[in-house]
Amino acid sequence: MAGVLFVVGKEFPEHWKAALESGFWETVRRVEVREGDALVFWQAGQRQLLGVGTATQEPEPVDYELQARPWSTSDPTEYQFRYRFDPVQVSRSSSPTWPELMVLLGQKPRRGANTAPFRFDRNPDELVMDIERSGPGPDGTFEVEVADAIGRSRTGSGRPLIGDVYIDADEEIATKNGVPFQRDPQAVDRGLRGHARTQNALAAWLRGQGIAPRPAGKVNFDLAWEVGGEVYVAEIKSLHRATERNQLRLGLGEVIDFSYRLGGARRVLAVEREPVDEAWVAICESVDVRLVWPETFDRLLPWPGLPIRDQD
Repeated sequence: MAGVLFVVGKEFPEHWKAALESGFWETVRRVEVREGDALVFWQAGQRQLLGVGTATQEPEPVDYELQARPWSTSDPTEYQFRYRFDPVQVSRSSSPTWPELMVLLGQKPRRGANTAPFRFDRNPDELVMDIERSGPGPDGTFEVEVADAIGRSRTGSGRPLIGDVYIDADEEIATKNGVPFQRDPQAVDRGLRGHARTQNALAAWLRGQGIAPRPAGKVNFDLAWEVGGEVYVAEIKSLHRATERNQLRLGLGEVIDFSYRLGGARRVLAVEREPVDEAWVAICESVDVRLVWPETFDRLLPWPGLPIRDQD
């Protein structure tokens, strides 16, 4: 077993939180990563070790047409490769220095984090133990927070299936200039923004019900929440008249998949507007999926197992 050291740029320290919430890291150039490799993350500028993860698969191409970009909107970088990982709990309360980290990775001490990413040959379990045993470094912690009431109960360890704090989607999201398209970029942008608006509308409606929306964890759904001990998972879809049937078919399959992976979560398919074909409400109900759009979110009420609340 081996691993790779990645560096979180000093201009965007918030990318580490985004990586933990989304369950992946991205780079411009491809780095060799194998399933089971240790992924080590260092914060440039603050000069501290952020955390250690275990790669869950080999690198995959980035496709922002199919998934929202989790990084800061002020970061213009065109990332090309994605590395999915599970965080590993590390109990050490202080960070090694950069030279100490190089020694822990079996490397000769080298200057500067700009030498990363690079591969190293260390067993992930042994590396974590060595980090925990290493001498005191500067103030700071690199403990990876993985505690999650819903996620931990369903995964046992590693990255939770469901994230903790939901952050509203970017409703001004747009594709980057300079990339050749096989599809109309304006149509792509409209779909991305329709998706974000619908997702944010559902999150706002949930908050109005006193329910905290939850982001994706290890399972890469759009939105989840918990009511009365029941977990709900929602797939969000924008709808364009020319592709409506395909979008609904895709969303239906995705939410059934996510429900299974979350241990049987209740299923919700939330779409941008009412479908032209009225049959879709019955089609979804036939497989225990609740189809809703912003004007009909109240169809999710009453919550099973809870008393019916009077609606104004």
